Amino acid sequence: MVPIQAIAIAGLLLIGGIAFAQDASSMDKKAEIKDTREKAQMLKTEVKEKKAELK
Repeated sequence: MVPIQAIAIAGLLLIGGIAFAQDASSMDKKAEIKDTREKAQMLKTEVKEKKAELK
């Protein structure tokens, strides 16, 4: 029979692994959002420059 401690440790490791994976994916999403914001800012700057050239 498997000791209860071994089952408990395995459960904690599983929960910890799931929590870590979710944290890592949320970090990836934050990085994506930051990249998108930077691209949007660059495009806004380009548009302002083009408008200035046209005037």
